[in-house]
Amino acid sequence: MRPTLVACSRFSVVACSVAALSACGGYKPPKIEMVPIGTNAPDLNEEKYPTNKPPPVVDNGAPKGCVVNDTEEIQDWLKNDKCKVPASDKDGTTGLSQKLDFKLVASTPEISPGGRVDLTLSIKNKSSEQITLVFLVDGPAFHVQTFDAKNKQVGQPTGKPKAPSGAVIDEDATRTVKLLVGSGGTLKTKLFWDAVKLKWAPDKVEGAAISLGNFPTAAAGNLPLGKYTIRLTTNLNGVSDDSLPRVPVEVVKE
Repeated sequence: MRPTLVACSRFSVVACSVAALSACGGYKPPKIEMVPIGTNAPDLNEEKYPTNKPPPVVDNGAPKGCVVNDTEEIQDWLKNDKCKVPASDKDGTTGLSQKLDFKLVASTPEISPGGRVDLTLSIKNKSSEQITLVFLVDGPAFHVQTFDAKNKQVGQPTGKPKAPSGAVIDEDATRTVKLLVGSGGTLKTKLFWDAVKLKWAPDKVEGAAISLGNFPTAAAGNLPLGKYTIRLTTNLNGVSDDSLPRVPVEVVKE
């Protein structure tokens, strides 16, 4: 069988070579898949983005929650629009108290007046299945509270905050965020507790709108010496504040 002759110009050497190989039956051109502008090009191994990092926001897909197995900071995911879902989509996994293991670790059990204690909260899916966590967030997902030895809450700002002139408090700032956590997955977040009394700080508000959950506070004097308990409140749907861990801390002389 005589080989097929292909005429080539000096301006199409590459195309000519491909055509010649095709004619001889020894070459098959690779299949090229087009990726729409604005989407993420698929990886060569066809794996999706890592489940330990928030997904990229630049995506043509509709927000429908995020799959996450491990993360050092929950807030990175809660602020990501790809993890946001419609407010009507609030259904999460039931029985979370039995399926989640909460741990709260303080950097020190003692602190001087006005000092700061660093906190690390970890949430582990101890079940054998993927679970769905729904956060109804306005600011941080977890807040710290202070209780004295008589189990009385202390140190919190009194009354409701008032926005400064020219700014408003956004009452509709709540975001519904859905995270799907695999079996054994652990989510962490960093918090802190200051041995001080707090007051609202409208002078620290930046911009024309501020949410209640993000309203700034300022120190209003140190807490007196004594023993305290750090408790948490949460915006995680289906989990009560009473089920969250607590840690003791004592304010001592310097």
